[in-house]
Amino acid sequence: MTQGTVNRLREHGIQLAQVSAHHARDFCICYENVIVNIGPEPHPVYPPISAIGGGPPFHPNCVHVLMPFVERLATEEEKKTGVISPDMLNRTPAELQRRYRSELQTSSGRQVSKPPAGP
Repeated sequence: MTQGTVNRLREHGIQLAQVSAHHARDFCICYENVIVNIGPEPHPVYPPISAIGGGPPFHPNCVHVLMPFVERLATEEEKKTGVISPDMLNRTPAELQRRYRSELQTSSGRQVSKPPAGP
């Protein structure tokens, strides 16, 4: 699904895309609102879509999608919100899930139950 979206956005001259936000309760939250470059040329601020695993969906039940992002129409706040921390790039879903669970444990001060096993 992502490749079709990327192709259509490129056909219309869109070079940046933003990951939708749904207040995920898993590692996907790391990618919510992130802006990625889907164009052929590198962008000075936003990473290529390959740096976030090729874009959504990130797992079998993922509801995240890519939306067009037009930099010249965005506010400075929207641009800043879409910048991802470099340490979150090029990570596997398993690494991100471990980090998410660790941060959740730290912030809540209690043990987080293990999610059900799945694909």
